Amino acid sequence: MNPNGGDLATARRRIIRIYDLGFNEEALLDTDRLFRRWMRKPDYQRRMTTPELHWLLGRDMYRSKNS
Repeated sequence: MNPNGGDLATARRRIIRIYDLGFNEEALLDTDRLFRRWMRKPDYQRRMTTPELHWLLGRDMYRSKNS
């Protein structure tokens, strides 16, 4: 990916650009769907600290990878 490439040209190719990292937008949408599914679980329906949230996400990622 050309770091000097324009954002409009990148967007027209349906590439999400974060700084100089480019990937297919479907990868980002898949991640959004996964996180939305996890965030509906009862364990997430409470106030929590950022470390607690990260722990839960890590747990669910581990479970997802190993199931």
